[in-house]
Amino acid sequence: MRPQRLDSKWGRRCAGVAFSVAAVAVVTGAVFALRPIAPVVSLGVLYVLAVVAVAVVYGLAYAIPVSVGSMLAFNFLFLPPVHTFALRESANWVALAVYLTVGVVVGELATRSRRLAREEGLLVGPSSGANVHAACEVAARLGTGKVVTILCDSGERYLF
Repeated sequence: MRPQRLDSKWGRRCAGVAFSVAAVAVVTGAVFALRPIAPVVSLGVLYVLAVVAVAVVYGLAYAIPVSVGSMLAFNFLFLPPVHTFALRESANWVALAVYLTVGVVVGELATRSRRLAREEGLLVGPSSGANVHAACEVAARLGTGKVVTILCDSGERYLF
């Protein structure tokens, strides 16, 4: 039983890496295809989609590398001077900060949603994870240890 569990663990990790690389590659292709239609700098926001998708499916440990990889891919392939990793403009640093922040926040919310599903049997999405996070923060600040919150969602779309 133990070797099968180990294979499952490594299989999930490999799937996470493959999904992460594919997400960045798909968005890079979309940015390349949309260059004639929209300014390249505006298209950089599309990389947030890759970060969010990876964060929701695989969590924070994969979302942060996707954040960094997205910024590096966008910088190397599309921002002048192209084919360099120069981050000379402050806008590039801001974009990296946004990617990292989105990855951390969505990864944490997705982790809380998965924890709710595993520990409490509640099949809810990341917005409910944010709701529970806020309720825990309020309970900690009030010192009561008890706060009531309502999670409105059906779990049908979270079963796969």
